[in-house]
Amino acid sequence: MHPRSTSITLAAAVGAATIAASAGAHPGTYDQRIYAYSSAGSAAVCVLKPGASCAGARLPFRVRYHGNLKGANFRRADLRGVDFRGANLTGADFRGARLQTADFRLARLQSARFGRATASGKRANGVAPCSTQYQCTNLTDANFANASLVNANFSSSTLTGADFQDANAKNATFNFATMNNIWALGFSAVNAQWIDANLTSAYLNSANLSGGNFTDANLTGANLFYANLTGTGWSGPVLYWPTLGQMGG
Repeated sequence: MHPRSTSITLAAAVGAATIAASAGAHPGTYDQRIYAYSSAGSAAVCVLKPGASCAGARLPFRVRYHGNLKGANFRRADLRGVDFRGANLTGADFRGARLQTADFRLARLQSARFGRATASGKRANGVAPCSTQYQCTNLTDANFANASLVNANFSSSTLTGADFQDANAKNATFNFATMNNIWALGFSAVNAQWIDANLTSAYLNSANLSGGNFTDANLTGANLFYANLTGTGWSGPVLYWPTLGQMGG
């Protein structure tokens, strides 16, 4: 059955979620109405559209949308397994969201925010620890292949095992992010910030990391073969047994 002619009711983590197709949806997209819940348990309607207000939605493995979500608010939402392939998520707010195994292939994520949901509990270096489930964004095993991540902010996010192959993250911020075992073949992150990032065993073969700031970053066991490291800053990083090979630049 065509998705635009159906209405599906699903059980959410809190209460129920209704995903209804709309006749006005663009071809290849899903114009979905979602019921999100506040901490008090009261329902608030969340419609996937530009500027959508979906903070706190609890819809793991239930959302698929490929249209325009520019400026949408998904703070502290549970969107594990979400399919946002090709979606326009420019300026979207995912701070504190759960996005494990999310699919962002070919998505537009310029200036999107993924880091801490709150600024409380700051450490001496000004970055808040992530001691609670929805405080920092969890993007474990997320797929950003070929996505546009220009100016995106992933500070303090968990990106373990994420796929960044051929993505463009120019001027992006990865400070204090956990990025061990990421796959980033052909990744372009010109002038990106990597302060205190954990890149243990990261695969950065042929990546363009020129102009990046790797102050205090941990690249133990990282693969930087043929990576472009022109103009990068390396004050105090951990570099035990990285594979450097022939660096470009």
